[in-house]
Amino acid sequence: MSEVKAGQARIALRDNNTVVVIAENASTHTKDDAVAVMAAVEKLLSGRRLPMLLNMAGSAGLENAARDYYNGRAPALVTAIAIVTQSIVGRVIANFLIALNAGVLPIRLFTEESVACDWLATHRRV
Repeated sequence: MSEVKAGQARIALRDNNTVVVIAENASTHTKDDAVAVMAAVEKLLSGRRLPMLLNMAGSAGLENAARDYYNGRAPALVTAIAIVTQSIVGRVIANFLIALNAGVLPIRLFTEESVACDWLATHRRV
């Protein structure tokens, strides 16, 4: 599994063909963070569209501009997004992203990574 740091996140491509984004630093993600993260995701994917696991445990939230950028870029790069969080802030962010992407991209909220990975396996297209 190769891993890179971009913005306030670590991004990796797992052997099971899932992109993993792990938010870090317990701070709010800015648009600059979002641009860096999605550029790293695009580079790791090398033209493929794969599911993405987004672990929000280390994030304090997203600026509106970051959220808008993620919403605009994600559908072109990934087939589905599983958001893993146990925090109230993470749930609020996840529910907002789910509402914005209804019908555009499958997105679900999970509290356990293993359950999220099982769901993402049904959205894998290589």
